Amino acid sequence: MNQTAFNAIVQAIYQLQEIASSLYDTSSVVSEQGALSDATLLQTVADKLYKESENIDVLLVEMEA
Repeated sequence: MNQTAFNAIVQAIYQLQEIASSLYDTSSVVSEQGALSDATLLQTVADKLYKESENIDVLLVEMEA
């Protein structure tokens, strides 16, 4: 794989994980404020983004093999 493409994908994985982390943190704050449905939504979106980052990482490893 081209190094530029590889670097872009690695950066995207990192950014997805950062966004997911931020959403988890915000979910905790929102939950403490009593907005449980909003907290659940934030956590669900974070879960999906984190799982997608893992899927991309697996794909990247398979492509490198």
